[in-house]
Amino acid sequence: TTSYAPPLIVRFDGEGAEGASTRGGQVVTITGDNFGAYAGAIDAVRYGDLGQAEFDVTPSCDVLEAHTTIVCTTVAGAGGTPTK
Repeated sequence: TTSYAPPLIVRFDGEGAEGASTRGGQVVTITGDNFGAYAGAIDAVRYGDLGQAEFDVTPSCDVLEAHTTIVCTTVAGAGGTPTK
């Protein structure tokens, strides 16, 4: 088996990284280290406010650059910009 050190997140980028729409569908790029070499190495990616419900986006994630860059798409229901 192969294992990695715990993931280290350095930053979030993309349209869904800050003030995301509650409609979802926005890209978030996660940059850091120890993410694994391919999408199958991703155990889970979740987001949400501390103490609130978490939103699982793992199925939408892919490793863009081995070990250092993951790209995910936000899901409907969580975000900082309400839609009308």
